[in-house]
Amino acid sequence: MRKRTGTPRMRVPSPSTPLLDRYRQIESVALEMLEAGRAGDWTRVATLETTIRGLADGIARDGGPDALDAEQRRERLRILRRLVLLDGDLRRLADPVHGWLDTMFEARPNGGGASRIA
Repeated sequence: MRKRTGTPRMRVPSPSTPLLDRYRQIESVALEMLEAGRAGDWTRVATLETTIRGLADGIARDGGPDALDAEQRRERLRILRRLVLLDGDLRRLADPVHGWLDTMFEARPNGGGASRIA
């Protein structure tokens, strides 16, 4: 195995495409949705959910993830991971009774439990 030398490789942002921009828009709306949930504005949350649904429908019309190159697919996965975390935060706000699931899956000193995706 060759050892790399020289300067560390910087990650270059993925070139923008309408499809990747749509994923970024979904992430932006999801952040706005979480803020609305934190403010208790559930009507706004529902409106933003409809917006996300429309953006997601456009992804399928634009060719889906297969239309992206390798770096763009990696960016898509980074966005999707953040969306999963945002969704979990919003669900905990909407239904705090199920917070016990979070405690059940938290890492424990004895090594039990699962860790949260970063």
